[in-house]
Amino acid sequence: KEFTEFKLALLSEIQIIKTKLDSYPKSVNAKPAISYSNIVSGEAVVIKPKSKQACSKTKEVVTKKINPSEMEVNITQVKNIKDGGILIKCKTKEESEKVRCEVEKNLGKQYQVKIPQQRNPCLKVVDIEEDMDNDELLECIKNQNLCIKHDKLNLKVVTIKKMVKRYMAILECDPITHAKVLEEGSICIGWSPSCRVFDYVRLFRCYNCGGFNHKSNDCKVQVCVKCGENDHKKENCQNETLKCLNCLEAKEKLNLNITVNHSPYDIKNCVVLQRKIDTEKQKVRNETL
Repeated sequence: KEFTEFKLALLSEIQIIKTKLDSYPKSVNAKPAISYSNIVSGEAVVIKPKSKQACSKTKEVVTKKINPSEMEVNITQVKNIKDGGILIKCKTKEESEKVRCEVEKNLGKQYQVKIPQQRNPCLKVVDIEEDMDNDELLECIKNQNLCIKHDKLNLKVVTIKKMVKRYMAILECDPITHAKVLEEGSICIGWSPSCRVFDYVRLFRCYNCGGFNHKSNDCKVQVCVKCGENDHKKENCQNETLKCLNCLEAKEKLNLNITVNHSPYDIKNCVVLQRKIDTEKQKVRNETL
């Protein structure tokens, strides 16, 4: 009886604490910035003008020509995006398709209209002992692993890389295979009985400055990616203090209370990298059985 009373009292205290925590305002650091790329694809419609104009003009034209009430659609967000475009987010995929058709019907000559398509997820496979080409690797994976034998299998090799002693591969696959393989934790490839697998998010980034959405060859910044100074390259850096330029820029522009003394490739401490990965994950298909 005493134990039961103690348990009930403890559960009551936990609920009180939870209620208090839920009532507190969320920290600005805990909520990623909203952008076109972190809107869930399939529920959004992208509208861009074929000739140069401001986002406000595009929104004005669309809102005059399109009546969501008459179409019986639930608009959850309208957001400005690059190139004078706007993104309209709806409650369901069916509603977004209605909006797309209506905009194309009324404004198709002046505007490009599309529903963003989601990508397949990726896997990182390590501990591969044998040197294989793409076809050999795929054949081994398909023939030796029962967990991926299903009707919707879609698997391809993105890259195979030689590590110090073994090989690593990046695979793109359908969501069902992705979930099944991650649940297994490892797969058999040739004479390698237990090749570990991890979720992998592809990022388009520069290894010169650590930034995103451009290649090193196109980088216009002359800077050390390790310490952030612009008078030397990483190979010649003598500084012991690390500095992430991405987090430094976010801290100054957005007035965020975040640390900058880390590598831009440090997934545990780099807030900008964490948010970028979260954003990219939302572009990935995640349907299951």
